[in-house]
Order: sequence, then structure tokens, then C-alpha cells
Amino acid sequence: MRFLSKDAATEELLSPLSLEECVRRLRDAIDGPWRLRGKRAVTGSVDEARFRGWKRVSYRNSFQTEVIATFVADRDQTRIHCRFGLSPFVVAFIAIWACGVLWIGGQIFVASIAAMLRGATDLNQQFMGIVVPPALLAFLWGLVWLGRRLARDEREFLTQFLCATLQACRVERSPIPQ
Repeated sequence: MRFLSKDAATEELLSPLSLEECVRRLRDAIDGPWRLRGKRAVTGSVDEARFRGWKRVSYRNSFQTEVIATFVADRDQTRIHCRFGLSPFVVAFIAIWACGVLWIGGQIFVASIAAMLRGATDLNQQFMGIVVPPALLAFLWGLVWLGRRLARDEREFLTQFLCATLQACRVERSPIPQ
């Protein structure tokens, strides 16, 4: 599932503002996570050490890209370390679903094929045991694909939001010397 890690990336920003000013500006620029009818483009939470946010959409998408940013005071400016990706709860849900289907559905799948090869008379039951487990995996793949497709531009949106709100610029990482 390559699309799970497609947006899982890190980025570093540098703001000329103090840490306290960055936190204040973010608090003013976002709606809280439980605000259903907010007007701001980004929803999330912020405290003195970190920011967690996602783009406001008019529909529910558990597979949205979220940013978790930590703040580090650097003299009179602030470094912002950003991690973009899926919510850890969503990743856990995907893993539990896939493992459950592979574990339980895999046993049913193998038992159904074995029964058909032995000449079982109830082919309808064996047919369901052969079709349903792969269908559940295909459904999971399709669900994640659609959710990530809808969220395809959110990493750049969130980066631009942080840059505009905090007057930040991207910090280019130098390659690791060998």
C-alpha cells in the first residue's frame, strides 16, 4: 500500500517570530478540533510545544493528511519540525483490518478451497469463503485509495498555511556527507 506512505514526510520550517508569537498566531488562525461549523481553513490544536492540524473539508475523510509540528526556539526565531501523514489511529485501523482479514479470512479461504478440492457438495458456502476474504481486502484498498486521493494536495496546503501564518520559509536540508 504505497499510498499510505506517499505523504508521510517531514519538513523543516524557520520562522523569524518568537515561539510565543508562533503559538499565538496559530491559535488565532485555526478552529479547534471539535468545532463543527468553523470558518477557518485549518482545524486542529496547538500548545506551547506542538501543533496538530488538518485541512477543513465539508465531508468526513479519515484518510486526510495531518501535520504534527513541534516548535523549537532558536535564539529570536523558531524552528518548526513538521511531520505529515495519516493519523496513527487510522494506520492502526488499517493494520487491524488487514491482519484480521488475512488471519481469519485466510483460514476460511484455505478451508473453502480444500473443501472444494475434496468434492464438497455445498458449493455456495465454499464460494463465499473464496470470494469474501479477497473482497474485504479489495474494499479496504479501495477505501484507503479514495481517501488518499481526496487528500492528495493537503500536504502542500498545510505547508503553505504554516509558512503564511508564521512568516516561515522552508529550510533546505543539506545532503549527508559520505
